[in-house]
Amino acid sequence: MADSRAADRAARRAEARLPELRERLAEAEWAAKQRLFEQYRRETKAAALRLISALQEASAANFAAADVRYRASAAIGSHISSIPLTAFLGVLLMPVCRHLGGQSRHGRPLPRRPGP
Repeated sequence: MADSRAADRAARRAEARLPELRERLAEAEWAAKQRLFEQYRRETKAAALRLISALQEASAANFAAADVRYRASAAIGSHISSIPLTAFLGVLLMPVCRHLGGQSRHGRPLPRRPGP
């Protein structure tokens, strides 16, 4: 009988702690989500900085290609159609296309990246 009463008291004490434990669990879950958010924010910032750098480099390369075409057309004459336009405008679209089934918008397979 004494064991039964001791077990009942222990069960009541455990039940009384449930709201506190639930609150602590919610706080721990929120803190974990906050840490993940901060981690993803740092990773997003790093990716954005790499993207900005890559786009600046692509822009400089496009400008150089356009400058070559301009100088060539100035030296050769006005037959611009015979000088290929080498600017690449798909910098932002190619990775998106790869995720859409591996085909370009024209239905042709996209080139594969070289393996490691």
